[in-house]
Amino acid sequence: MILRRIAEHLKQQHWTAVFLDLVIVVAGVFIGLQVNNWNEARNERARERTYLERLLVDFDANVKTLETYVDGRRRDGDVLSNLAIALRDGGNPPNDESLQQPLCRWGAAPLPDLRQGTYDELVSSGALSILRDEKLRILLSEYVAAEDRSTYVGTLLPAVQHAAAPLDAYRVWVVSRDSGTTFNGSVRCSFNIPGMRHDARMPSVIAQLVRFQKLHESFRRAQLREAQAVEARLQVLTGRRGLQE
Repeated sequence: MILRRIAEHLKQQHWTAVFLDLVIVVAGVFIGLQVNNWNEARNERARERTYLERLLVDFDANVKTLETYVDGRRRDGDVLSNLAIALRDGGNPPNDESLQQPLCRWGAAPLPDLRQGTYDELVSSGALSILRDEKLRILLSEYVAAEDRSTYVGTLLPAVQHAAAPLDAYRVWVVSRDSGTTFNGSVRCSFNIPGMRHDARMPSVIAQLVRFQKLHESFRRAQLREAQAVEARLQVLTGRRGLQE
């Protein structure tokens, strides 16, 4: 319609009308582009909001998981420290029950089950730039770096297992049975503490395990701080708490 009218005005050399028609066309195109850009921006903001909410769910869970994990490594390190002191000074050692995790299962302790699906999706899809908040992007990168450092500690495990090999001479594994007629028990271990007292290697062996536990705790505690920083920023961006610097 508009093109035919422009053609008619050109034939009649109505230049003012031609100019007005062109202005209408350009204005229509401009408005159309603006509306399209506005729709795209609105859709992108909606996607960003969805990602922020999902990230917050992930990091709420990660903070709780890391708090539990760090507390467990701290307790294990304290138990082993008490054992090392008892072997060295002749005091009362921890009982077998408290030694189950740090000495029986220390090499098989599961890593913290952390949620990172949303962040991985953002990275793999190239959508990380959809997060407009630069501070959040920096905090996420710092958290990932802390996770990498924590994971690296696991590479020391074979060396620590080798150093702890003398423990096998004083550790006895047994299958326990819970009360009842069916077997619902577990594999447990007990320790020959008197024998460990007479082995000059034991204080050093236990000290190396203490060091490994404390190293785990230190790196995961640093990761916990980074997770808490991400969580706090997400709470701000999603309106869960007031804006803070």
